[in-house]
Amino acid sequence: MNFNVKTLAYLKQTKIFSLCSNTDLARIAPFISEVSVNKGEALFKTGDQAENLFLLMEGQVEIQSGRRVLNLIESGTLGEESVNKKGKYLTTAVALKDSNFLSIPQKQILNLLKKHPDMKDKLYSSLVNHHAFIKIEDTSTKEIRQEEAENFTVLGWFFAIIFPAIIYYYGDILSFDWKTKIFLTVASATVIMWVFRLVDEFIPSIMAVIVILVLDIAPPEVVLSGFTSGSFFMALSIFGLSAILTTSGLTYRIVINLFRFLPLSQFWHSLAIFITGIFLTPLFPSANGRIGIATPILLDMVESLGYKKEGKAATRLAIATFSGFTMFSSIFLSSKSMHFIVFGILLYR
Repeated sequence: MNFNVKTLAYLKQTKIFSLCSNTDLARIAPFISEVSVNKGEALFKTGDQAENLFLLMEGQVEIQSGRRVLNLIESGTLGEESVNKKGKYLTTAVALKDSNFLSIPQKQILNLLKKHPDMKDKLYSSLVNHHAFIKIEDTSTKEIRQEEAENFTVLGWFFAIIFPAIIYYYGDILSFDWKTKIFLTVASATVIMWVFRLVDEFIPSIMAVIVILVLDIAPPEVVLSGFTSGSFFMALSIFGLSAILTTSGLTYRIVINLFRFLPLSQFWHSLAIFITGIFLTPLFPSANGRIGIATPILLDMVESLGYKKEGKAATRLAIATFSGFTMFSSIFLSSKSMHFIVFGILLYR
């Protein structure tokens, strides 16, 4: 089917796929097909192998168990049994009028579940709702995770208050001067807030800078010197560019379009991903970030090209990907964040 913007928007509006980014949906787009079922026909029957998840776009479906009618579906998902690799449909879905569905293969659903495990809770809740008179919501898992997050946050604030107080108290015992004692107190609170992610990352930094300036622990030209350096603005621009490339899915589209013009051979496929890695090396100041971007592209290529995951072709493609995205890190200044630190040190010597 033609996976257009309208279809993408429709998927994003559903509860199941609302967790997925546009890039995630773009990766499964080639495998999604449209299925039309006439009135009175069965979309699937009890005992059939659950190979697809269906999303009802238009029409009306009756869920049956034997001769008993369980539910009437006018929107949402069907065939949630596909989340199990060897699952079978537990019910029969019969169209009460001409209906249209989006059919998503089981393999693509399982790939999404690896990245978004919360989707499995939603799919199971949807499956149970087909059999229940009273609809349920998948809130139990959310409540447990929310409680764990609250406990983690409370522990973090406890350390953020106690550790600086201890450092401030024992600073006199260790014969620290006033400025050193205050600086260590502020630094410990800042690091703890970063480690426990109590607030957004930039807030502890701003707090530390303001406290150091207000209490005159260091001269303003020293405290703010990093924000006026050329390396700071260079790093900031590179990180901004990498964020745009990641969220927009541009890298994935570049690789897909390259395949349209390259010969159908393993050599050219490996060369394409290798050159793509070299091209992205100066744009992403993190080797781990580049590998994180390359991994889903590699998996998509192996699957789309029909390579065996343990075969020679897939291994050759993986080596080309790793080499292209990591081998040239020492050549470009903007390929690693550490390079900016070294550049800044050399600049001010």
